[in-house]
Parts: sequence; structure tokens; C-alpha cells
Amino acid sequence: MGIPATLTDTSMSRRGTVLKILAVVLGVLLVTPLLVIIGSWIAVRKELAAAESDIATHQQPLPERALQAVIAIEDPDFLSRPPGRNREHHGSSLTQRLVKWHVEGRGPKRQFHWLVAALLADLRGDRREIAVAYANTVYMGRVDGRALEGIRAGSLAYFGRPAEQLTPAQLTALVACIPPPRASRLP
Repeated sequence: MGIPATLTDTSMSRRGTVLKILAVVLGVLLVTPLLVIIGSWIAVRKELAAAESDIATHQQPLPERALQAVIAIEDPDFLSRPPGRNREHHGSSLTQRLVKWHVEGRGPKRQFHWLVAALLADLRGDRREIAVAYANTVYMGRVDGRALEGIRAGSLAYFGRPAEQLTPAQLTALVACIPPPRASRLP
């Protein structure tokens, strides 16, 4: 006596359905992280390109003592620290702060993009160029409702003269206007 054909067909059909469901679940479990990684990589590349463009376009000459003052206050070992290494003490490096302005969104995904883009920019970029771009784009506060970006804009707004003509005391006061890294950059 054999198994009725209807029972065999039903169990085969169930087994086929279960296998299809398993294939879809496995596909989702394997493909979704891959898509997230690819999406993150594309976003990081876009943010890195924006940061590198910012570095390249903000290379206006800056008085050496102004640049040294910014570095001394913001990230003292920035020029001597090997690329890719974070600060020993708490706080972001100049590269991280410069790149952070280009990273959109909120939460852990944004932080991941920011850190990866900053690491890549740090490894690929010239430290002095990064420091100059940071000094030329750093948020210096608001005057008459408009945001001031960079040491030059801050010098003209607060002291009425170019950065090259500032005294050491004025330069120190100007650099002290740079808000801490947690403060948001206003447009």
C-alpha cells in the first residue's frame, strides 16, 4: 500500500513554501547589511568629497601666527601627531571638526559616517592644509545677524582690521571666540 498522492503533494508543497520563506529570510538577512554598508560607504564618500573640496577651496593665505594660535588652542599636537591617530585627550581633532560640518543626519549612523570620513580625510590630506581650511571656515559667532566663518571674517568684524594687523592679544581674544566642538555650526 502506497502513500496517497494528495498527501505527498501537500507535504511537498509545504516543504517548497518553507524553503521559499527560508530563502527570502536568508536573502534579507544577508543582503540588508550589505545594502546598508554600500549605502554608508556612498554617503561617507560624498561627505569626504565635500570635506576635501572645502579643504582645497579654503586655502587662502593666513598669517602664520594666526594659524599657530588656532592650532595651539584647538588641537596643540595636530601637526605633529601621525595621521589617523586621535587626540590623546578628550575632544575632536581639527580634521574631525572640519569634516563634521559636511555630515548630515543624526544618531549613530551620522557619527559613524563622520568618524570614517574624518579618518580618510586625515590619512589622505595634508595636515597643514587641513589646519588652514579649518581656520578659514571655523564658526566665529554672529554679528548683526550674520554668521562669521573663519579667522579673517572674525578679525574684520570684531576688530575692524585684517588678521595680519592684529596684535598678539587681539589674536588670542579672537581665537578664544571659537566655540567648543559641541556647539553647532550655524549657517
